[in-house]
Amino acid sequence: MIDQAAAAIAPHIEEAVGVIWDARGNIGGASPVGFAIVGGMLSATPTPIARCTTRIEGTDPAEYYVGGPDYDLVVDERVHVDVPAALLIDGFSISAADYFARAAALAAPEVRIFGRASAGAYGGGGAGATLLAVPRLQVSYDPYRCNDLQGTPLETHPTVPDELLDFAPSDLAAGVDTMVESAAAHLLSL
Repeated sequence: MIDQAAAAIAPHIEEAVGVIWDARGNIGGASPVGFAIVGGMLSATPTPIARCTTRIEGTDPAEYYVGGPDYDLVVDERVHVDVPAALLIDGFSISAADYFARAAALAAPEVRIFGRASAGAYGGGGAGATLLAVPRLQVSYDPYRCNDLQGTPLETHPTVPDELLDFAPSDLAAGVDTMVESAAAHLLSL
């Protein structure tokens, strides 16, 4: 997927003066792809993003293994983009999109973030199970509990944009995306 993202970007980047990444309304996906994209941003530096523990399956109340996955941003040359970037987020930037915003805020200081705070609903995919055959009802649990470097759980701690913005009603009426225009104006001013 990272190679596909790099291939999609490559034909357009030579003429670009900047890139706007729009993670609004993004309900998640694969955090490693988002980390690779942030790792390819102009100002990205290797940075710890989160420390996670893994739930011991079947425990109630939930117990966690001492060790678990660590999320660290590394610089990724596959998707390196040599122009400034901006990021758009909102309260529907969930799970991998939350991690994407967090990584940009922590590891790419020159990336300006616009919009509303992300959801603060970081997640990971656990094994699914079918509860009922008809109607089909499937559930899964998040096997991870992830914390910042001080040990505070990430859940309910969203990324807050550098510029808090809503859609301006007059812009909406004119078919203009207030956040995209603000991000574009920022990039063109650099």
